[in-house]
Formats: sequence, structure tokens, C-alpha cells
Amino acid sequence: MQCEAGCGAQATTEIESSIADLPFRVCDACAARLHSRSLRPREWYNLAVIHSAHEFLLHDDFYDDDGAADQPEASVVDAHLFPSPRLIDVRHSLSLLMDYCQSRHILREPELKAFGAFDPEFVHTEIERRLALPKFMHFQSDYVEIAAANPSKRTLTWYRGLLNHQSRDGLYVLLHAGSGLLPAGEVFDHGVRGAASAPIALRRDWASTLAKTRDPRFFAWLESNLSEPITSTWGWSAAVAGVEWPQLQEWLARGRPLSLVAIDALHRYFVWPPKPLIVVPGSLRSEQARLDIGAVLRDYAMRDPVHRVHSLTASILAAMESRKNSQS
Repeated sequence: MQCEAGCGAQATTEIESSIADLPFRVCDACAARLHSRSLRPREWYNLAVIHSAHEFLLHDDFYDDDGAADQPEASVVDAHLFPSPRLIDVRHSLSLLMDYCQSRHILREPELKAFGAFDPEFVHTEIERRLALPKFMHFQSDYVEIAAANPSKRTLTWYRGLLNHQSRDGLYVLLHAGSGLLPAGEVFDHGVRGAASAPIALRRDWASTLAKTRDPRFFAWLESNLSEPITSTWGWSAAVAGVEWPQLQEWLARGRPLSLVAIDALHRYFVWPPKPLIVVPGSLRSEQARLDIGAVLRDYAMRDPVHRVHSLTASILAAMESRKNSQS
């Protein structure tokens, strides 16, 4: 067997990877470069196509997206003679483009759009062909993301089948990768199923997935699954879900832990820069609403005089005042 790094030599050693039954199979020279984080770009690329760029010895703490070593512990010899392919070099071939995507740390819009040059049915057939091979199963979420960006007539049925046969962790990853294929309510139902099998302390990890559906059932789910510690994840997820002022006011009146979620949500709305997923609802935009919010927050801060509450409340009030002045 030849060295997986593509140097042309015979593989003489195996190095354990994070994937069972898929060790790095490389020659002695490439093994030394792999351990010293000094692979040349093409060697890095060839290994990432097989093992993914998320493997510890290949990940983005050590190499950039083009395979250039960022923290080599030995000299990178003749790196310029071994460049990794660029998107323009592979976009003419479906197989090469799929390989290229398997080497990416993150799939971005240019890679996903490049599949538009091919018939979606051909793309789907190639995805199914690869998933039939155990050595490609760890790229499943990448394939789902590609399929979601370039759906064929078979994609939706195929995706639903994948979701129905996933463990909790696999379900979490695949919902993120392909949720745009499904109606929001269906994504929410799958997410609730996955969250129900997670320890309660880990259910906050599901909150952002469920929040993105903006399903009105999200807030009841949040109240039922809230657990210590009350990190900002809960409040930020409520903001993503579009929580309105009446709900926030109710949470503040009920006190901890829901009051902390409300404060974090208001902080995300008013203090942080706007994001596509987060829009301040109409119930918080009027001058009267801001007067009401200010009065309720000041009252709550007097009832819960701890540093976190006072710090966040002060930031929210200052941000609202700043917005008022900028609009006047």
C-alpha cells in the first residue's frame, strides 16, 4: 500500500487516528512530518481528504485552509513544490470537488455553489456511493450540507431517513447540517427527541438548534429544560427564537433562573451588534416599550443585587439610551 500522503513511497507505519479502523498509513518520512506538524501542503491535503481536516494532527491550529503549516516543529521542506489544489483546480470534476470539500475545515458558500455546475441527481448519486463505503462515513455531515445546498428529487426522503436512524450526537450534527431542508416544526420535533435523550445539564447545547426554528413551542421547552449553570446560551437562544417583551417581563417577575435568561436575552438584543438570526421584536422597539423595560430592569436589579445582574442591566440601559439619542 502506498503512503496516504501521496509522496509515492510505500506505507511503512500506522498512526492512530480518532476514527476506529482508520489509522494514518504513511511512510517513515511522512510519519515524521505528520508528528512534527511540518507536512507540505499537498501531503496535508491528501491526508485531510481521507481523514478530514478535523483530525488532531491536521486541524486548523496547525495548518491553514491551504495546508500551510502554522506551527511546524521542524522545517517544512520545499513547500512551494507541493501546493494543495485550489477550488478552481477541482471544480470541473464532481469527484475531485467532493474530495476537495472533504479537506475543508468549514464548507463555505463558494464550495457549495460549485456543485451547481452538476446535475443534482448526479451529486446525490455520488454522495450515496461514498456513504456506502465505511471509510467515508465520517464525512456524513459534509455530504448532508452539500445535498442541502443542491437538493435533488431524492434529497428530502434520504435526509429524513438519515435523521430517523441517528443516535443523539449524530442527530445534533445532521440537524445543523441540513435543517434548511425541513419545515421548521419538523426540525423542532427532531431536536426535542434528541434533547430528551441528553443529560439535562447538556440540553442547553440543543437550545440554539431549537431556537433557530422559531417554533412557538420553544419557550415552554426552555422553561422545562432550564438547568444550572444559567449561561448566556439560554438567553441568546431565546433572542434567536424571537422572544417578545411580555414573555421577558413574565420571566423577570418570576425570578431566578428565568429572570437571568430574560436579562441575557435583552442584553443580546440591545448591546450586541445585530445578526441575521436576531431581530429586535416590535414589542421592544417603541419608546414606551423602552421606558417599561427600563423601569422593570431597575426594579429587578434592586431585588437581585449581584454583580452579574447589575453589570448586564447597566449595559442594557446604556445601550437603549444610546439608541434613543441616535434616533432623536
